[in-house]
Amino acid sequence: MKADSFKIKLDLLHASMDPIEITEVFSIQPNFSWKAGSCADKIVHKWTVWNGTLAEGKKGDDFDEALKKALTVLEGRKDWLAKSFIEDGELDVVFSFCTDLIEGIINEVEFYPELLERLTKLNAGIKFQVWMEDAEDTKIEDE
Repeated sequence: MKADSFKIKLDLLHASMDPIEITEVFSIQPNFSWKAGSCADKIVHKWTVWNGTLAEGKKGDDFDEALKKALTVLEGRKDWLAKSFIEDGELDVVFSFCTDLIEGIINEVEFYPELLERLTKLNAGIKFQVWMEDAEDTKIEDE
């Protein structure tokens, strides 16, 4: 990621689902994914993992509009998410920000009641990340 940029991503973990199905449901190519039971080196993944970008922008872009876009994508798949992730999975909306600042306030995001209510209806958690410029934006551990 480059300084002063943001991404709103979706992290999905599931006990058995095929990541191809998730990709088809969202019509978004994942940043990374793997299927439960698949092997990486000598590790057998316990969970299906899928991470995709719902919206992104740069400082000065309208973060609120990007957030509305991301929530619209999720809400359009509310029934599928409820059926697939209530018991056998986990859903997190990830807010990632990148900065080149090393002191002072790095970023501030206010989570309005409307946002929290909409995420609660989706049974979604929230993750907040701050990245240093050019840090590798990948997940390396098996969750």
